[in-house]
Amino acid sequence: MAEVRLVDTEFLLAPGDLLLLYTDGAIESRAKMTTTPQQVRPMFGEADLTEALAACGGLDAAATVARLSTVLATHNHGWASDDTALLALRVPDTR
Repeated sequence: MAEVRLVDTEFLLAPGDLLLLYTDGAIESRAKMTTTPQQVRPMFGEADLTEALAACGGLDAAATVARLSTVLATHNHGWASDDTALLALRVPDTR
């Protein structure tokens, strides 16, 4: 890229909120190609990630990343075609 344009966006996380950052490897995850090219290899998309994240309610950041990593590994049968990075930040619930 000759030029990269970034935009800052401010937002406030409330107690108990979680911010998840991820690379495209998480939402483009597929199982490894088999010897049969016609076999369907469904992609793990944004809707799948949203559903998996919703099931992590109440977990701390480390446990959320661990759970999502397990879900991804199950989906792609332990094989990653692209780098996958997950970073979760949870605001402590002080109530």
